[in-house]
Amino acid sequence: MPRVVTWGDIGWRSWTVRGYGPDTMSGPSPEAPGAEFCMQCGPGTALRPGDGGRVLVCPRCRWEREVPGRPLFVVTGASAAGKTTVTSALAKALPACDVFDVDVTLHVAALGWDVWRNTWLQLAHSIALNGRSTVLCGSLMPDQLSGLPARCLVGPLHFCTLDCPDEILAARLRARTAWCGFAVDLAV
Repeated sequence: MPRVVTWGDIGWRSWTVRGYGPDTMSGPSPEAPGAEFCMQCGPGTALRPGDGGRVLVCPRCRWEREVPGRPLFVVTGASAAGKTTVTSALAKALPACDVFDVDVTLHVAALGWDVWRNTWLQLAHSIALNGRSTVLCGSLMPDQLSGLPARCLVGPLHFCTLDCPDEILAARLRARTAWCGFAVDLAV
């Protein structure tokens, strides 16, 4: 088993990774990510809104982090609703956006689901600094993003839910490989 030791200054704990998801982690759960902090002063110096919300400012050294305010779009839905399938089509239809299937970083969820979600918000912020918006395709809900530290780095959130008939959903879930671990009767 690999041993993961995270950055102690932020308050992370050490633990062993056995797989993905909260039911497969051993040891104490890592703490939720802390506030966005000053890159000059370090962890423990939370940035505060400044200049009408367009920047975050360090109260100590006055270092500023730009907040472009570009929207973040989320395509969500049940497992097997088609989120991964529409990712390529959305990327072609929305050339001004970077489109991602959030499952590509699912291994980060081994550090905690909030860490994983917060990482996507930070990525969307970095993309916004380049003048582009982000579209995330995955099972995310508004309340799972609203309280995260990096929420202050992105603009408005817009959600779209993919849906399909239960029979189609059940057939797609049955066709999935065994490692996905879905019980069709519980999912539909």
